[in-house]
Amino acid sequence: MELTIKSDLHRSLLEHIRASKMTQAELVKLLHVHQPDVSNLLRGKLNLFSITKLCQYADRLKLKVRIEVEGARPAEKLERPCMRPVQQRSIRKNTLRRTTESHVSRPARSAMA
Repeated sequence: MELTIKSDLHRSLLEHIRASKMTQAELVKLLHVHQPDVSNLLRGKLNLFSITKLCQYADRLKLKVRIEVEGARPAEKLERPCMRPVQQRSIRKNTLRRTTESHVSRPARSAMA
């Protein structure tokens, strides 16, 4: 999910930057960052940027960021294994039977002739 949010923000930033035809030097001044950061942004290295940082860049470029949350459809909820109810097993008491006979030695049977 985080990667989807980052990629949506990144796509919007790139569209605006390309439409404005800004150079990296202009972006350095406008975004208040160093040139390698601008290069990484333009190359799409999203693992180097947090969602918050991308939102700050959008704000500095005078873009509005809107976050929408939608409810999940019922079919999606059923597909997720973590959403299934847990079945409880009944545990029988007295499952172990203790017998004292197993510890008592039995006399040997004598053979009757």
